[in-house]
Amino acid sequence: ITLQWIAGHMEIEGNKLKCFQCKLAAKGDIPKSPSEDLLSTLAEHLPISVSTLTQAYAAKLKSLWNREWQRSPHHSRISRIDPFLPSNSF
Repeated sequence: ITLQWIAGHMEIEGNKLKCFQCKLAAKGDIPKSPSEDLLSTLAEHLPISVSTLTQAYAAKLKSLWNREWQRSPHHSRISRIDPFLPSNSF
């Protein structure tokens, strides 16, 4: 087995430039690549991850629940006791 250390970003100008470009792209500070320059699989919409779908579903469900809670006859009585219900910590 041979182990070799690779310098990563240390004083290698090409790596620094790519790192800088990646940071700009992550912030959205550079324009998107034209579709014809992308691989065919990247030119189409990418599938949404299960995690993203789960988070979107949970947010929508919470919004629906809050709307129903506001309409509930229990809301006015409970909100006098604790105006911060339902709690965001659960």
